[in-house]
Amino acid sequence: MQNQAIDVGITCNFNALQTTAASNDVPWSGVVLTGTPTLADCYVNIERELYNLPNDSKSYPNMMWAHQIIEFVSPFTGKFSRFSIPRAGLLLRVILITLDAASGAAVENTDILNLAYIYGSNETPISRPGWALNMEFLQDYNRMPPKGVVVLDFYKFGDNGLKLVKSTEDLANLRVETTFSSTATGSQRIILDRLIPVSAR
Repeated sequence: MQNQAIDVGITCNFNALQTTAASNDVPWSGVVLTGTPTLADCYVNIERELYNLPNDSKSYPNMMWAHQIIEFVSPFTGKFSRFSIPRAGLLLRVILITLDAASGAAVENTDILNLAYIYGSNETPISRPGWALNMEFLQDYNRMPPKGVVVLDFYKFGDNGLKLVKSTEDLANLRVETTFSSTATGSQRIILDRLIPVSAR
């Protein structure tokens, strides 16, 4: 609410529409090119919404916390992945999307053997086999998880709201570790959903 910047620069990068080599990033891939792909007819609508501050300061939202969603990419080898969680704010949820190195596609959920949430020397409050993670996702979201996705939802686990939400500032060596049955090399996209305390500068 104190940010006075008014100019926003946006750059849009478009993937190719089609290629002869198969790729997960192209709508039509592995096909014979019959013409030159063009993006001339593509367009992007960019909208900006402006908000007025309430006249009464008592009507302001809670300004002590900022809700942040941030993504990291972590490669792994040896059928094992470890990601160290940065020490910042309250961790609400961790979403891990596992991609196979060979194809770039999401791995099968049955390939995820175990996911553990660990801190300190070896404190492990959560250690789940893959099938249990799928069942917990079904319980929390009323559907099965997308392919290659596992979620540690700390404010939904066991229907005990906020029971496992902890300040990452107070936990040393906080990490998530994943083991796989057949995926030897790949990468994980780790999405952290967290609350960051806002301090006056």
